[in-house]
Amino acid sequence: MPNHLLNPLNFNRILIVTQRYLGDTLLTTALIHSLRVAYPLATIDVLLPKANSGILQGNPDINELLFFPEKPSKFEFLTFLKSIYHQYDLAISLQNSDRTSLCAILAAKRSMGFVDVPLRKSWWKKLLFSAYLIPTETHTVLENLRFCQLLSIPAISSLIAPQALQSKQAANISSAYAVLHVMPQWRFKQWHQNGWLEVIEFLHQHNLQIVLSGGPTAEEMAFVKQLAALASAPVINLAGVLSIPELSEVIRQATVFIGPDTGITHLASATGTPCIALFGPTNPEIWAPWPYDYQTDINPFHKKGSQTIANVYLLQDQTDRSCIPCQNEGCLKHRHSHSECLDHLSVQLVLDTLNVLLQSARRLTPS
Repeated sequence: MPNHLLNPLNFNRILIVTQRYLGDTLLTTALIHSLRVAYPLATIDVLLPKANSGILQGNPDINELLFFPEKPSKFEFLTFLKSIYHQYDLAISLQNSDRTSLCAILAAKRSMGFVDVPLRKSWWKKLLFSAYLIPTETHTVLENLRFCQLLSIPAISSLIAPQALQSKQAANISSAYAVLHVMPQWRFKQWHQNGWLEVIEFLHQHNLQIVLSGGPTAEEMAFVKQLAALASAPVINLAGVLSIPELSEVIRQATVFIGPDTGITHLASATGTPCIALFGPTNPEIWAPWPYDYQTDINPFHKKGSQTIANVYLLQDQTDRSCIPCQNEGCLKHRHSHSECLDHLSVQLVLDTLNVLLQSARRLTPS
């Protein structure tokens, strides 16, 4: 494997290829920003699923967003590959999937990506990539920034949150408020309803308006609506109302954000707002929200235990569970499973953390 790509000054057109979820896409922005600083005159485009495009809206480091064709036939996918063939000087695949790897290899004269283990299954990637990396067990931001080493450029571990004009919803909230993102995409990352209701009451007693956020799916909107109806305090329900950039601005102006392991919690951390992240089966070493303006190559989080780094207050179940984090999709190992570590995540732990946070009034103000 080549240790470095030669002639970096020839990289006039760069393509980043990523195909995961919303939070994963946000975590790519540190690498993109590093590339922008290293190659200020280059065109930097991103190829991604269209559904994730909102998380990159207004990003000044990106020239254009390209979208994977949705459920293409073989002919349609080949036509797409032909349309990007050798359009770039450098392409980087940020997943080790065959699809993203193939796109990067064909899109550019020089390409880089991750290679699966065992390596015998990835012989063609090893052969065709100009340089490759073997995945490691480290935070996704740091994992992506390893490509900077191959390019001999400085790694800058700053995430860029999406930007929009000031949201009308935020402007109409007249008092200090907290944002609660109560429903993740998958059941196995969900905290219990009673916990959310107690948090709402606690925040109300501390004179904070409660704003509920959520995605546009029928399941998410129904859950948020039910929670709003059960709450003992008045709430503002913005589930399904805001675009991702608008929600980013609402969170940016909040006193505190509370959410589960989901893309919006990653977004909240990137805005600089104090962020309480409720973690269950997921490994924080790899997937914790990246702390605002955290500039080091040392992983900010450990695998186990509640931890506070900069504006991120990461909470785990504190009972004696040797399985935390199991990295499974809940106790039943499917996306609609419950997770005992979240079912038993203490309400008092969340309230105590909120109390410390609100008393210290610590806030990292974005530039």
